[in-house]
Amino acid sequence: MRASIPELLSRREQSSASLNVLRPLAVQNAAEVEEKGAGWVASIERDPALDARQRETLIDLLVKFLIQRFTELPYEEIFKMLQLTPLEDTRAYRELTQIGRKEGREEGRLDGLQMGIRAVLHRRFPHATTEELVTALTLAGGVKDEAMLQVLLEEATDTDSLVEFQQQAREMQDALASLRRRASMNE
Repeated sequence: MRASIPELLSRREQSSASLNVLRPLAVQNAAEVEEKGAGWVASIERDPALDARQRETLIDLLVKFLIQRFTELPYEEIFKMLQLTPLEDTRAYRELTQIGRKEGREEGRLDGLQMGIRAVLHRRFPHATTEELVTALTLAGGVKDEAMLQVLLEEATDTDSLVEFQQQAREMQDALASLRRRASMNE
């Protein structure tokens, strides 16, 4: 007769650290996790057969199983039950947050420059057709480099015609594409 995972785990109270990852499959309720969860984590952290990466992976799996098993519990509660450092207090969280903020600021600057170009072109060329403006804005929107967008904003301010602006935007896109091709060939 085949035994289920919960049955096997209940027979082995002092199972290996690796098997403790499966404990969420055998618990009856969250109170049991609160009572025993920190011990499961401690057994993983103390296992001399595991390196730091393996320990981290097993603890991550344990948390994921608990999140799936107790879908109504917030992750903060699960971290508390396991006596883990809250995610917000980890260096990884701070680094990822910092990266996200930096990318958000960069994206915001690019969006701002593109909005500036749009506003200048609408103001400078009020009699341009919708098609001409859409073409110019599409070309400018294809440029994702801040320095080049600044040049395009200056060009939008100084240009004598929308056609001249479109040509400048095409040249910038071509230059960027050429730089990307060269960079990929050098890798």
